[in-house]
Amino acid sequence: MLLIAVPDATGSFEVTERLRLAQPTSALTVAPPDISRAGAMFRGADVSAGEVQISAGDQPVLAPATVTKAVTLAAAGDRFTMRYRLDGVTVRSRPSTAARALAAIGPLSARLPADLPVVVVVSGPTVLGIDCPLEPPAGQSCGVDGAPRWTLAAPLRASVALATVQFDLPVD
Repeated sequence: MLLIAVPDATGSFEVTERLRLAQPTSALTVAPPDISRAGAMFRGADVSAGEVQISAGDQPVLAPATVTKAVTLAAAGDRFTMRYRLDGVTVRSRPSTAARALAAIGPLSARLPADLPVVVVVSGPTVLGIDCPLEPPAGQSCGVDGAPRWTLAAPLRASVALATVQFDLPVD
């Protein structure tokens, strides 16, 4: 799976997911990522995915416009593309530089094989770094490349596919 995320001025993220499964399926489950696993500051977050669009191969999939809980969709195939806006994932860093924020992002795809590799790319001129909070301590500092396009040193397993993103909110 490839997850590409771009922060916007509100702290939300525009996300594209490209999922390829080893075996075709007749259903796809989507759910907002459980970002509470990224640390205490994210507990109680009200995460949702809005403006959801999903394709199975070249065919559109009927999906709710907003996903706030797990939903299983009739979607046949082994290749899926999802576009959505991830909301409720950002907290302002305190104490820190004005406009500094920390977000936790993960895939909308749910109930995936635990060992499915997930590549995360975060783009944007205000992105300062990404970390992998569910990895062992030695692997938590996982971001490489640098602005404006950060990626992971190695793919994450779907069971721990959660990244924290430090970035500056644009100043109006």
